[in-house]
Amino acid sequence: MAYYQKALELQPNCAEAHVNLGNVLHAQEKLSVEQLAYYAALKLKLGMARKKAGDGKTAIAYYRQAIALQPDLGEAYYNLGVVLQTQGELAEAIASYEKVLELHPDNDEVCFNLAKIYQQQKNFPKVIAAYRLGLKIINPQYAVHPCLLIFPK
Repeated sequence: MAYYQKALELQPNCAEAHVNLGNVLHAQEKLSVEQLAYYAALKLKLGMARKKAGDGKTAIAYYRQAIALQPDLGEAYYNLGVVLQTQGELAEAIASYEKVLELHPDNDEVCFNLAKIYQQQKNFPKVIAAYRLGLKIINPQYAVHPCLLIFPK
């Protein structure tokens, strides 16, 4: 802990030192709820930076650490799902996206990502269900059978 504090004295904006200090404090169970949220957000931000740099493996690690600190951080689950989907880890991506929908049932983007995965898996009933849910989120009128929109009673 002393080394990370010294690093932060020398470079106050060093995100890695902040994260590692947070890891130590978390391991010692010395983080408040606010600090847990702060370190989770920081890990999410670092994960997004690693994803953008093309380092999916490190991004996944940061997203999982963020989730461990704040289990209701939907954005971390979403970004984790995107990277896992890109890497072909479809079962894990589905689990991550399902957690997003559990936390934020109005996320149409997740539905469309799930539909793409199910299409890859040739699970067409789930493709249709995922697209329908996504369209329903965008516009509740889409929940109506499509033929009724064209040929109303």
